[in-house]
Amino acid sequence: MATKAVFTTPATTASAIITNATQAFASNTTDLWKHPTINRADSFWGTVYTTVEVVSSVLSVFILGLNLLVLVVILSSSPLRSRPRNQLLLSLVAVFLMLGVFDTAFSADYASKRQWSHGCYFHVVRSLLVRYVQYFVSIWGVVVLILHYLLRLLRYEGPQWLMRLPAWVLRAVTPLFVASPWITAVVVMVPLVFGGLHKHAYLIWTDSRCPLILERWATVLDNMLSFFLPALVIVALTIAIMVLHRRQSKSGGVQRGGGGEMGAELVEGGEDDVEAPLVFELTGVMILCFHAPEHIFYASRLPFTLSWRTAVSLSVTMELFSELLPIVLAALWLWLFQDLKERLVELVAKLPCCLALCPFRSPPKSSGETTVPHVAFRDLHDE
Repeated sequence: MATKAVFTTPATTASAIITNATQAFASNTTDLWKHPTINRADSFWGTVYTTVEVVSSVLSVFILGLNLLVLVVILSSSPLRSRPRNQLLLSLVAVFLMLGVFDTAFSADYASKRQWSHGCYFHVVRSLLVRYVQYFVSIWGVVVLILHYLLRLLRYEGPQWLMRLPAWVLRAVTPLFVASPWITAVVVMVPLVFGGLHKHAYLIWTDSRCPLILERWATVLDNMLSFFLPALVIVALTIAIMVLHRRQSKSGGVQRGGGGEMGAELVEGGEDDVEAPLVFELTGVMILCFHAPEHIFYASRLPFTLSWRTAVSLSVTMELFSELLPIVLAALWLWLFQDLKERLVELVAKLPCCLALCPFRSPPKSSGETTVPHVAFRDLHDE
């Protein structure tokens, strides 16, 4: 797809086969700008590599920085760590950190060196993680997060047969609920990738670079499982939340957290309030907006109707655009989840450099007192 060259000599037969195969069976896992047959002296490719190097480097810093901040905020507080909602957030943070390390950072490295220099096996592992597992776990992780919120609104405590099981089984419900996207990705996506590998893909595998190119049926199935199906589920759950929250608000307020052992594990029983649905609705909308262009582009026949330069330009643009998602979601959670925001303020206020500048600390008294008393974030609302 990245080249229109016609190969006719025996020495390039393998390259011709795989080039045609790539054009015929393109998928969202094929990095068009990393095609092995490109002319690297072309000024167009120089622009592509420079753009990817600069933008990926910046994205990597922000992805790692903001998501590590979310990680620290949650893990620094025992009450925050124990909340199933925050455990679901940690699962998504793990996916985004994996993206920041294995995708954006290595894309910048590839663009800088103009070649992949980390070996075949690592190339396969990286492609599997960032092009299949990452997409699958991130969008289904959002599905689980929104579903969890809907269960809290409904005060659903689980099926009766499950609640009759031993306590240690009930305690395992939340970890399994949180890990379900990861488990499913291993069970479904890994066999799909290796079972659907194009029969000619091995022809261009070398000791240094082994791209994963799938058959058309595997590409279609991957797009269905990693975007279109979960997108429909997210839309349905979001509509259900909007309708249910509106009804509960009209009838006297949103219902409180569920009770019982199953409710305490899965539905966060014991919490005083169920948050407003805005942050969950925005999370669903954001992941659809950032993932849709790339998946729709590769699932359609559009790449085959465009010139290779246009196809490459669109591919790079949509790939970099989708990598903004971890930054947007991390900032969204830190701002709209009140408990995370309060904890972040507390941590910032404890930094030595903020003793004199932090706006959440009271100024020293005029009597000469040098201590700076701490003011909690919620106290500001009470004043």
